Amino acid sequence: MFHHMYFKVCSIFTSVGAFTTIIHFHMCVYMSAVFFFIVKFFPTFITQIFLGFLWFFIFLCRFFHIFLGDTSRI
Repeated sequence: MFHHMYFKVCSIFTSVGAFTTIIHFHMCVYMSAVFFFIVKFFPTFITQIFLGFLWFFIFLCRFFHIFLGDTSRI
């Protein structure tokens, strides 16, 4: 259930990254790969939820930087 929801949300995020720039697309893929790698080694439900929120927060920061024009820190 959680993995299915994660990949569904992840596909939305990566498509948003693809519409902005190649760099952002690669960043979304990179964060997804890291998240998936950590989930494989820390398969507890609490860890997955924590990492999910962390990943989502990182994405939101980068997402708002795109539209605010702050590309220097990306």
